[in-house]
Amino acid sequence: TDRRDAFKPFAESVRRLVDRNPEFSPAHVLLGQVLLDTGKPRQALAQFAIGLELDANQPDVQCLAGVVAHKLDDLDAAAKYFQQAIGLEPRNGRYKLHLATVHIRRNELDEAKDLLLKALHLDSSLHEGYAALSDVYARQNKLSLALTEIRNALERTPPEERAKYIIYVRKQAKLELRDARPADALATLKDLSMKEEFEAGVMEDMATCHANQGRFDLAAKLYEDAVVIFPMAA
Repeated sequence: TDRRDAFKPFAESVRRLVDRNPEFSPAHVLLGQVLLDTGKPRQALAQFAIGLELDANQPDVQCLAGVVAHKLDDLDAAAKYFQQAIGLEPRNGRYKLHLATVHIRRNELDEAKDLLLKALHLDSSLHEGYAALSDVYARQNKLSLALTEIRNALERTPPEERAKYIIYVRKQAKLELRDARPADALATLKDLSMKEEFEAGVMEDMATCHANQGRFDLAAKLYEDAVVIFPMAA
């Protein structure tokens, strides 16, 4: 609420700019960004759409509109915007990655894999691409390939994206559990720092590993500890 209140005067001035210049694409795009920042994604998307109708040659705005549409579960619109971004910048791997995530949501796994491989060929630093490719292989029950790709994602995740790194570690552990390797999964989780091991989700994952090894006493102890540390989650 404080953020929205702080933005109100600015938002009103941007709206006046749009009213005075209805054919000026940057004004609509700016208003869309303000609306997005104040928690109004549907209104933001409407402004992006107008801005892109006035000037379609904005790949970054096409991509942003796609991201917003995807979050709003409008997969057709998201795909359209990502495809337009790719058409404008065909060598941008991130745009292909975004379109691949739409295909994954639609369970169009072959299309997603093809796009992800192209994206990673263009930009091998896209750790999200390797993670998404791991998800594709996991859905196809190709666990060895899925594990290879999640490890690739971990190797390429920069230190400042530690939260994403933890997500990938948990994904690797879950894949190892699916592969009937609970000891390996537990060892993977134990590579995290002690503070990270005490995160609610990680503790739950470790308890599952213990349970899969028949160590129900250790699993119960971890669940008890989690209840003490995270009473609201219990």
